[in-house]
Amino acid sequence: MTGLLHRPRYADVVGTLALIVAMSGTAYAAHSLPKKSLPKNSVSSKQIKDNKVAGKDLKDGGITAVDLAGASVGSSQLQSGSVSGASIADGSVGAADLGVDSVGDDELAPQSVTTSVIGPNAVTGAKVSNESLTLADLVGADVAGPITFSVPANTCVTVNLTIAGAVPGQGALLTLTDNTALNSVVLGPLRVSSPDAVSTRACNVSGSAVAVSGLEVRVITFG
Repeated sequence: MTGLLHRPRYADVVGTLALIVAMSGTAYAAHSLPKKSLPKNSVSSKQIKDNKVAGKDLKDGGITAVDLAGASVGSSQLQSGSVSGASIADGSVGAADLGVDSVGDDELAPQSVTTSVIGPNAVTGAKVSNESLTLADLVGADVAGPITFSVPANTCVTVNLTIAGAVPGQGALLTLTDNTALNSVVLGPLRVSSPDAVSTRACNVSGSAVAVSGLEVRVITFG
């Protein structure tokens, strides 16, 4: 009889249900599974493209010294001023970490190396190369030139010398730099009497006046 509904077959019902279950199961799997972290050590440098990891991708303190290969961070990787004294642990930089001549005058601020920094007696002769210190490393003056003066018989006179750089309170030494003999004249200790001025006493122990002209001397002050 026409117009009657067709009775569904058992196979049709089972097939439709299987399709619905399969579709709903896939959707659930795609949207309901929780996110999982990657297994440990599953990502290596081979999986990371160059320049794809930036500072914002790293936790603060996430990279330590043990994560860095030897010599992997050099001066070319550091911005100027990025490493300050506060970033360096006390005693962490030793002689083995410094190249020959790597620290010179340009790297040292004026008065940056004092006994208050390195400790009393920290620098001894064993720490200083032979002949590496000259008078230029000592506070004071170093002046050479001729002096002229005269002394009456059996008399002492004051001889004043102009020594640029001499400062009151410093010690002073005078030495003869030629073969001229003073004969009967004796020079006493030097004294820095005022800035740039050094004086000494010259005594004539003979019975005749003595005139000294063009005597080559060298005067140094220190302390």
